[in-house]
Amino acid sequence: MDLKDKEYDILVITADDHYEGLDAHGTVQVYKYLKNKLKANCALICTRSRMLHYIEDSYAIRDFGDLPKHKKIFVSDYLDLPFDVAKSLIEENDSKLYYCGMVHNMYTAGCAYPQEMNCDKYQYQEGCYNCKWVTTLNRRNNQPYGTGQGSVLSKWKVIEDFFGNNKYKKNIFYLGVSSFSVNQAKKSFLFKDIKTFLTPLVNTNPCVESTDLLLEYREQQNKMLLNNLEKQNEDFKKIDKICVWSAKDPRNERKGFDLFVDILYQLKNKYMTSKQLEKTLFVCMGDVEGYKQYLPALPQGIKVVLTGLLNEEQLNHVLSASSVYCCTTLEDAGPRTVGEAAANGCPTISYDTCVALDLVNDKSGKILECGDIDGYAKFVHKIIKMKKTAHDKMCLEAFKCYNEYYSDDNTIAKWKEAMEL
Repeated sequence: MDLKDKEYDILVITADDHYEGLDAHGTVQVYKYLKNKLKANCALICTRSRMLHYIEDSYAIRDFGDLPKHKKIFVSDYLDLPFDVAKSLIEENDSKLYYCGMVHNMYTAGCAYPQEMNCDKYQYQEGCYNCKWVTTLNRRNNQPYGTGQGSVLSKWKVIEDFFGNNKYKKNIFYLGVSSFSVNQAKKSFLFKDIKTFLTPLVNTNPCVESTDLLLEYREQQNKMLLNNLEKQNEDFKKIDKICVWSAKDPRNERKGFDLFVDILYQLKNKYMTSKQLEKTLFVCMGDVEGYKQYLPALPQGIKVVLTGLLNEEQLNHVLSASSVYCCTTLEDAGPRTVGEAAANGCPTISYDTCVALDLVNDKSGKILECGDIDGYAKFVHKIIKMKKTAHDKMCLEAFKCYNEYYSDDNTIAKWKEAMEL
């Protein structure tokens, strides 16, 4: 049987998915969730990359005319489904199109992180005018809008002609993987009339099966990590608190490592005693090469360890052994590590610009206004000096938050409602 003679409820379309489901960008991960967890009748359509042979109902196509029969289409980047194709699918098949906000470029002229740019142009009808970032993006991706500032306006009008067109918008839906993403989409001009849903993306697993096992597990992981550190450096023998920060590449300004450096200075100069500094280790996960430019700027007298890039098991080991996870991202649909910290019962401090809004409360950590250095340092210090009983309660609450937000009851209900399953 030819592909276009087959019939599915949902087509998950991706041009390239380098993450193959291992990250919040992973369209493949969503496909697996729809097929395996929600038992949806769906197929994965790869339009530019190789067919993923190890995935059931995966197909590679060169022509959108070869798409099988369907009712709904899911994409995580509007570039994966050209607007002329999307229009035809709605006009000819009455297809329902679901755009999932893995990054925040759905409702801009291509800028993935307007909050980071301190830009609100996407909220107004004039759109993303006079934007050097989008101009560079158009040029780099060889998009058909030109290369000057006029290209931004041209692109905005093309996008508006689709998302803002009454002829199509009733068939368009936006799925946000965090409340932050959903709220930002609702503020945008392009999506002001688009129906939006919060659909949590489950991308990690709890460290233990039962809450009763959490504290014992964390204590074991903490002792194991500290013992390994002591073997490498005698200066670590007095360590009893671990504060962790993470990014694949700390040179990515959006992840806010420069803010974390400022927080370290505030801790040293204002909040922590010399004895507390001696007993606290700051662990920085991610590419060691990326940290090199920051090393001369780190405050003297603070103990810092660079782990390099870690695999999933190693990352979970560090998080389950740590006293607090510090997230300083300026904007994220995730980040994944916030969920991983909660899955390991690690209290989290974060700015109010990511999925932490869904996973962190005042009993499991702290949410602060983006850019607040002093408040951030103050709460890190509060956790560092916290008694074990109080800290244990915070760890249990973090684990509870994870299990509630990513529970099957919560996630399945939200995805089924959004995609009418």
